[in-house]
Amino acid sequence: MVSSGSSFPRRLEALAGAVLVAPAVWGRKYLGTFKSGFLWLTAHTVPWFEVTAEGLNITPSDNEKMLIRLGRDPLVIKSTRIDSIWGLVDLMDEADAAATRVKVPVLLLYGTRDEVIPPAPTLDAIKALSAHGHLTVAFYRSGYHMLLRDLEAARPTEDVAAWMLAPGKPLPSGADRVRARYTKYEFRVPMRDGVRLFTSVYVPKDTSRTYPFLLTRTPYSVAPYGADAYRSALGPSREFEDDGFIFVYQDARGRYMSEGTFAQVR
Repeated sequence: MVSSGSSFPRRLEALAGAVLVAPAVWGRKYLGTFKSGFLWLTAHTVPWFEVTAEGLNITPSDNEKMLIRLGRDPLVIKSTRIDSIWGLVDLMDEADAAATRVKVPVLLLYGTRDEVIPPAPTLDAIKALSAHGHLTVAFYRSGYHMLLRDLEAARPTEDVAAWMLAPGKPLPSGADRVRARYTKYEFRVPMRDGVRLFTSVYVPKDTSRTYPFLLTRTPYSVAPYGADAYRSALGPSREFEDDGFIFVYQDARGRYMSEGTFAQVR
């Protein structure tokens, strides 16, 4: 998280670069009127009231052993005062506003299974950080919020180490490869009955030749969603991606972002 303040510009100028792992940029504009109003009311009337994550049904990581250890660690905070959450949201607002002022190279890592920070604020942060032209974005299809503690933590950890040594080079995992070689578009394609199916299209940036289409329609989600959110890999294998196709991914009728009613057999 990047916080602003009177010395913010000077502190940023002293940085050689920044690594943002699942950055906390979920500010008030994403919470909505009701949640923001409720937070204000409780923080200003019962600031001592403590809340926990119980009942949220959120999976922060697929590393269950690690989560159990954290749960048993007496130094890990189990409940939080509501006024502390108010302050955290203040910091996330500041981080969101500061994104356009970051001028140093940035590596942003995000797991598409992150259930803590939603995709929308992350994608907006990517757009803001892209303004300076020194942004590397890596998406991990099996990654959760605690990317560097997940079962596959080795991949993003190696990417961070490699980027710190050579910010301009491709990441070892290839998590940034698709974004570098393809442009993503999103459409809602109308069917004969008017139902629209959500469709993501990845088009090679090399326009020197024509490409065949490879269509995948699935009931299991074509995530990540958002024109600035890229898959970590395309096609059945790396060979397809290297050979060059226009990759089309479509949510099946009635599933995820597509309209209509889902039917197992049609």
